Amino acid sequence: TVQERDTADPRLVAYVVLAEGVEDDAWLDALKAHAADGLPGYMQPQAYVRLDRLPLNVNGKLDVAALPE
Repeated sequence: TVQERDTADPRLVAYVVLAEGVEDDAWLDALKAHAADGLPGYMQPQAYVRLDRLPLNVNGKLDVAALPE
């Protein structure tokens, strides 16, 4: 998603929910490498936020407003 603290400097943030059993921080390096291989630089997230679960609204859809900054 795009976080716009300052409208002059929007940034992409990736929210990640890890599969069960993944404990170490190797996932971050692997995810960054995967994004770098398939996306141009301006489309690569500047931040990765690990979540236990994605927030959902009452309809079961992603609640974007409930995502942390």
